[in-house]
Amino acid sequence: NKRPDIQTYRTLAISSVFAFHLQPDLFPLGYLGVDIFFVLSGYLMSMMLARVKKINATAILDFYWRRLSRILPMYAVVILGVVVTSRFIISPVDYAVLVRDTQYSLIFGANIQQYKDGSDYWAQVNDSPILLHMWSLGAEVQYYLVVPIIGIMQKFLATTNQQLICLSLLVLENLASFISFATSPEKASFLLMLNRAWQFIIGSIAFEM
Repeated sequence: NKRPDIQTYRTLAISSVFAFHLQPDLFPLGYLGVDIFFVLSGYLMSMMLARVKKINATAILDFYWRRLSRILPMYAVVILGVVVTSRFIISPVDYAVLVRDTQYSLIFGANIQQYKDGSDYWAQVNDSPILLHMWSLGAEVQYYLVVPIIGIMQKFLATTNQQLICLSLLVLENLASFISFATSPEKASFLLMLNRAWQFIIGSIAFEM
């Protein structure tokens, strides 16, 4: 069953980002909705994996299938709609950029592409690249690749004392990611999954507690 409290937090997080992009002067901290959303995602992924009786290859593949089957249909519709519509309303030069951005977005690598390009996210907000926002979904899907490790820890460390060990390991992972976030160049700390992992892990820690 869906959690009404989490659904409410997700709605507020998304709304704050939406407000930031519409009126950044009125909602200058609205972008923090992305950070909140990452924490919620970490909580939900740990909750989903905790329900699995046995973590094995089948369970992990099922986890990936459920996540991607939830994301991909609407994701594909949005990208297809953008590519087709933009062909008629933007310049050939801008369309060529869009095609390249689409290629990275289709493999959930928009954040990596923006980092490789040395893109300044805050400057681009004003330029409004059409697929600029795909970076956050890229970071989340990339985190899906490592989150089963948390599920394995949950199953192998099941007693009360072992759960404390699991929690301690999560705290250490969180600290390592945060140190990377704090010491990396701004673009890397903003865009790359490894520097955002601490936010997902905070959600996992909240679930364990």
